[in-house]
Amino acid sequence: MPLGRRWVKRIRDRLRGDLRLTITTLCVGFAMMWILPFSIYRFAVGNLAIGLLDLLIVVGIALPASHALLTGRSESGIRIVAVVCCLGCVAAAQAIGLVGLLWTYASVAFVFFVLPRNLALALSSGTLLAVMVVAGEELAGTFERVSYLASAALVGLFAHVVATRYERQRQQLETLAWIDPLTGAGNRRMLELELSQVRAAAAGAVMPPALAIMDFDHFKRINDRFGHEAGDSVLVAFAELLRGLLCRVGRLYRFGGEEFVLLLPATDAAGLRALTETLRATVEARLKTPDGAAVTVSIGATLLRPEEHWSPCLGRADAALYRAKSAGRNRVEIDDERADREIRTFGVIPGPPFRASGGDTESPEARPRPAASLVSEENARAAGIR
Repeated sequence: MPLGRRWVKRIRDRLRGDLRLTITTLCVGFAMMWILPFSIYRFAVGNLAIGLLDLLIVVGIALPASHALLTGRSESGIRIVAVVCCLGCVAAAQAIGLVGLLWTYASVAFVFFVLPRNLALALSSGTLLAVMVVAGEELAGTFERVSYLASAALVGLFAHVVATRYERQRQQLETLAWIDPLTGAGNRRMLELELSQVRAAAAGAVMPPALAIMDFDHFKRINDRFGHEAGDSVLVAFAELLRGLLCRVGRLYRFGGEEFVLLLPATDAAGLRALTETLRATVEARLKTPDGAAVTVSIGATLLRPEEHWSPCLGRADAALYRAKSAGRNRVEIDDERADREIRTFGVIPGPPFRASGGDTESPEARPRPAASLVSEENARAAGIR
C-alpha cells in the first residue's frame, strides 16, 4: 500500500475510534474555514490587530490538533485546543464585542464534549466569568449579564448531559465487548488484543511473558449432577479466587466454556512452575462443589519466545494442557521445561516453527524431535488415558 494511503487509513481509523478527536478535528476544520478568511480580509483592510488575533487562534488550535491526529497522542492536544478556544473567546469578546460573545456558546459546548467533567466545568466557568469582566457595553447592564450567563450555562448543561450519557453508554458497550459477563474476567477478544500488546512491549525484555491455560477437570459432571447454575457458581468462585491470588501479578481471561487463560507479563520457567502449582493447589483446597467435593484444574503453560507471534504460544500451552489431562489431571505441565529436558537428554534442538498454509499458526507437534522422545510421549499418553 502506498505511503499516502497508509496515512489516510491510519488517520481514518483514529477518527473512527476516538469521538473526542473527531469533534476536535471538526471544530478546528470549521474554524480554519470560517476564521482564517476573516483574518486575511482584516489584514487586507488594515485591521492588523484583529487579523493577528484571528490568525493566532487558528494556528493555536490547528497545530496541537494536527499533532494529535498524526501521532495518535490526543489527550494533550485536545486539552490545548480547548484552552486556546476559551482564551480566544475572551480576547475576541474584548476586541470585537458581540461577535466574540457569540463564539463562547460553541466553546462551552465543545469543552464538555472533549474534556473530563471537572476540568470542563472549571474551564467553562472561568471563560464565562472572564468574558463578563472584559465585555464592553454589550454586557453593561445587569439584565444583559444575567441573560448571557444563564443562556451560556444552559448550553453547557445540555452539553454536559449529552456528553456524560454518551460516555456512560460507551463504557457499558466496552464492558460488553471486552469482559465476560458471568465471571468478570476478560474475554477472548481482550486476550488477543492484550497478547499483541504484551508481545510488542516484551521486545528486548530480560524476562519473557508467560501464558497458562487452565481447564476444569470433569466439569461436565458438576453440570450434570448439580445443574448449570451450580456450574456457573463454580466458574464465578474460581474467577474471584484467582483475582484475589493474583492481585496485579497477571490478567485472567475466560477462553470459552470452563477454560481460562492466565497472562503473566514477565517471568521464567521456574517462576511459572511455582505460580501455577500454587494456583492448582489453592483451587483444589478452596474450591468445592455443592456436596463439598474438591474442584480441580489441569494447567498447561509456556513462555512467549522472542519475535514469536502469540498464536504459536497459545498452541504450545494448549498442547501442554492436553499432556496434563492425559497424565491424570489435576497437574501442571510446562512446555518449556519439557523442551529443555529433551535438549539435555537427546542433544537435539527443535527446528524452526512449522507454518501451515494460509495461516500463522504453529503446530506444537510438528517440531522435529528424536524418535525416542516421540515414543516416550506416546507411551505416557497411553498410560494416562488408561
